[in-house]
Amino acid sequence: DALIADGTTVQFEAVAAVRRVKNTIRLARLVMTETNNCFFVADGADQLADKLGIPLIANVELITDKELAQFRERAKAAQTRKGTGTVGAVAIDAQGRLAAATSTGGIPDKKKGRVGDSPIFGAGTYANPDAAASATGQGENIMRFFLCKEAADRACHLAAPEAVVRAMDFLVQHIPLPEAGIILIDAQGNLGATHTTNAMPIAWVDEDGEIGASMTMRGWA
Repeated sequence: DALIADGTTVQFEAVAAVRRVKNTIRLARLVMTETNNCFFVADGADQLADKLGIPLIANVELITDKELAQFRERAKAAQTRKGTGTVGAVAIDAQGRLAAATSTGGIPDKKKGRVGDSPIFGAGTYANPDAAASATGQGENIMRFFLCKEAADRACHLAAPEAVVRAMDFLVQHIPLPEAGIILIDAQGNLGATHTTNAMPIAWVDEDGEIGASMTMRGWA
């Protein structure tokens, strides 16, 4: 699943349940630039990828040796493991235009047909002229309260670090253990991130090209 959002136009394009495309965010980008639609799923998304020139691969190529070994361990122990496969990004360009993008393989052992928050505009990904946000975690909880839009709306009158913390606090009020994380950038280029998970690795590049990284935090700038 993947979604890309343009904050200037408040436009989004997404794909879900894609089985034969290696980089689903590339397909979401082409949905934005090459079609008049917003959301493609399953076989239709794969067929569109082929039509737009993205090579289709066998689904088995997406299965890594590590994931297969962990699947076998879980099957033996009859238990599940929390996933770590979501990749999110938020950005601002020199003209102050905001964008967000999120791509995920979903949770381990997810049921056929299940779609999480990542390709849902406002839930796992969101951008408007004031802020852009991307989320990770238990999608069902994030979707119920549109976490990214909640944070972006708060960023209209709060600093980015406080906006994400307030949005997460709002989620925790309704779901005590939501297993969620969020990153956000506002129109001034301020950054914010917070999470209820044990850890959430984050990296950033500033206007001078300097790269930074952090593993755990509640709010930052």
